[in-house]
Amino acid sequence: MTVAYHLRGYDRTTEYVGVELDIPVELLPLVKSLLPDLDADPDLYHPHAIACDQVARLTQELSVSVDPSAFDFYIEADEDWRTGRDRRAPARAQA
Repeated sequence: MTVAYHLRGYDRTTEYVGVELDIPVELLPLVKSLLPDLDADPDLYHPHAIACDQVARLTQELSVSVDPSAFDFYIEADEDWRTGRDRRAPARAQA
């Protein structure tokens, strides 16, 4: 499975996604260094809340300007649909 990583900021009132940024694989070592205790989830399959200073550091590396205090931010992973779709298409055709 190919995984895509994102920095997502959720509105504190509505809980809707207000910011979503893709995290390139090259920045995963930085992301992992920002997160505390990854022993239980070293591959980042579960959402991880990150603090304002961590958001500022990550967005600086992404060359994006974001107000880190405007949202609740999480590092999240999803199956990359562009790859997953290609793998699922033959299975649907055979059914």
